[in-house]
Amino acid sequence: MKKVGVVFITHGSLCENYVKEVNKIAEKVVEKLKNLMSNVEIVPVVSYLHHQHPDPDEAIRELLSKNVDKIIAFSMFVVEGRHGREDTMEILGKYGDKVIYAGTLWPDDRVVDIISDKILKHLK
Repeated sequence: MKKVGVVFITHGSLCENYVKEVNKIAEKVVEKLKNLMSNVEIVPVVSYLHHQHPDPDEAIRELLSKNVDKIIAFSMFVVEGRHGREDTMEILGKYGDKVIYAGTLWPDDRVVDIISDKILKHLK
């Protein structure tokens, strides 16, 4: 069975509920991936650029120590601002082709659908 590490990269927050909510999202993504790909073991780690640990660098080192076959990093930012272009890429760049960067939510038109649905819900 192939073993794939997934690093969820988040900003981090001092808000008490933040970690719980981010973990909930990551758990749902991993559950969906496991249902779609029974021949792959998903090893998830949520990482934080600020306020919490592990940071993305620590998360990647943790996954490498677990002998994963591949690491996919996903930024949970909506768009690729400074954190995506600079901070995240500086960290991921240290690992070369060991880490694949899956990007941010945008540019994916499903984001437009989600935002439109939420606004429409309140306009009806």
